[in-house]
Amino acid sequence: MLSKKLPFCIDHFSLAGTHRDKPIQLLMGLGFTTADTYKDRTVHWIFDNSYFELCTYIEGGTATWLSQQVKTTNLPRVHSYRLSVKGSDPNPMHDALKAAFPENVGDINNPFRQEVRYSDGGWNLAGYQTFFVSNFEPFTDILFGATTHLTKELIVKNPNKYPHINGAKRLAYITAYCDSQERFDEAEKAITALYNAAKDATDVGYNLDTYQLVDKEAYIDEFGCEPREGVSKLPIVAVAFEGANQEFVKRRAYDMNIAYFEKDGKLYVDCRRTLGWFLIFLPEEK
Repeated sequence: MLSKKLPFCIDHFSLAGTHRDKPIQLLMGLGFTTADTYKDRTVHWIFDNSYFELCTYIEGGTATWLSQQVKTTNLPRVHSYRLSVKGSDPNPMHDALKAAFPENVGDINNPFRQEVRYSDGGWNLAGYQTFFVSNFEPFTDILFGATTHLTKELIVKNPNKYPHINGAKRLAYITAYCDSQERFDEAEKAITALYNAAKDATDVGYNLDTYQLVDKEAYIDEFGCEPREGVSKLPIVAVAFEGANQEFVKRRAYDMNIAYFEKDGKLYVDCRRTLGWFLIFLPEEK
């Protein structure tokens, strides 16, 4: 049985699905507040350190992130990661990753801007700069790179961002499933190499800093069911949160007829049908 938590530095990750309504209803029902931009049809859930977003696609179509593309198959699934960049200059992170992986790191894109509304402050123009990391196993079937927020004060560093009514404050970790010993070893090596190259240029305290790997036996042991096979090379199977009130979430899950269970002080809510994940609510700090 293989299970291991590794340090990482994800700015945010993206869920690809075929519909907006069901994921929004599910997450709002469980007490998460969406900071829905509406302008480009993406939907955002923002926390103190990181965030995730929902993007809608046609099953079997194509997802495009600037100049990078992947197939949108086996939805819902996480189809995109952006690594976290410190400050508003993309060059230190780009230089660090380029030095470590010269054949995989592309050029920095020109700034991209979109209107966002993550608080009661109204619409604001947010800016981003991105570069891609390509042909880097096992992250070759997702959109993968690093994004510099030119206006991070509008997002995770916004003291007035919409609070989650369930009390969730942080994205604690994400869990990825490895379908073999070889995949586990490959993923561990890749994540460790990326983190070691990026750690001095990442936004410490404002990223998703823990990535858990599990094999099939560890998945069954933790979640009590068989994993969904063939989703992607390294599918995300669970997302864990800190700060939420477990009793509140449990009652909401019960009212919505969503399966849940408790184990080792954690509350697990089975959202595989709509999101592809279990949601894990860690014990509240006393």
